[in-house]
Parts: sequence; C-alpha cells; structure tokens
Amino acid sequence: LLGFQTAQIFQAQSTDNKQGSVSVPACKEVHRMMLQNLIFKQPLETTQQELKCNPYSHAKLRFYILSVFFLPLVGAAFYVEEYAGIVLLILLFCISIFMAFMYGKNSRVIKDEDFVVFKKGWLFPQTVISPIFKTQAVEKWRSIFLKRRKEAHLKLHTAAGTRGLRYLQEDQLNQLITSVNNEVICSEEKWM
Repeated sequence: LLGFQTAQIFQAQSTDNKQGSVSVPACKEVHRMMLQNLIFKQPLETTQQELKCNPYSHAKLRFYILSVFFLPLVGAAFYVEEYAGIVLLILLFCISIFMAFMYGKNSRVIKDEDFVVFKKGWLFPQTVISPIFKTQAVEKWRSIFLKRRKEAHLKLHTAAGTRGLRYLQEDQLNQLITSVNNEVICSEEKWM
C-alpha cells in the first residue's frame, strides 16, 4: 500500500525452504533495481511479452469455494432469525470475492530477453525475477474446465524453486513457453 516490497534472494537448491533465503524488507522500486543489477549483473530490459491473469476466473473459483460454506451458514442464520449475521456473512462473502478479483487483476508474467518476472498480489505485491537461462522446466497444466475457457496454469521450475501463476490465456502461454525453451537451448550462460 505504501509502495514498499520485501526482496527475497533464494539460494539455488531443490527445496523451497525459507532457511536458504535472505530477506531485505522495505524496498522501493529503485532498491529492487539495484539488487537486481548487483545479483544478475544486468537490468530488466524492455518487455517482450506480458501475460495477464484472468481476474474473473480467480473470482469465480473463490465464489464456488465460499458458496459451499457460506450458503449453509446463511440458511442457518435465517432459520434462527439472526439477520445481522446474514448481513455480516454476505459482506464477508463479497469482500473475499473482490479480493480474489483484485489479486487476479494485478497478477502477470513479464518476459524480456534475459528474465521472466512474476508479479502477483494486490495488498501485498510480490515480484519474483528469474533468469531465463536457469530454467530447468516449464510446465503448463489445464483441466477440462480450463480447456473450455482456453486458459491454463504456468509453472517455471528452477534450482531455486518453482514459481507459477494461474488462469493465463492458453495461446499466449504457448508462445511464452516456446520462447523460454528456445532461449534456454540457445543460451551461452553457465547453467550452474
């Protein structure tokens, strides 16, 4: 909310434990760029490709999950004539769906020549920068429901862990995966 972020630097290891990372709290965008230049020796260049998540899919999923819990509670509150509880439950239901929508609206994958950047979150935004040449695998997953909506989930596997985003447009995601795989194959950088 105030423009601050926490920078986390992960050690190259196969597990995602927090013991192998260093946190730098209260970073502004300028500090993040300085850390990136220090660690990767190159700045983030112009965006080649940007994939935005579908915020309506995030909101729908939250709606479906919360409906299972909130509808019986609303029914029970109506049965015992606790109308203030009904208003509170409906308010919490709407706020939770709105927060899921805003999370999806502010989540994206940005790719340039050297990096894949995951930006996600709304109240507490998170930016994860991963060099393309260190990518071990790129995973695309979709269920039958996602296939019908032409959406898919993305996971990028590196030695420092797995990063991913959900509800990306499938055609754009296919282009991103192909581009990342091609750049990993053609890279002259040392992988380890």
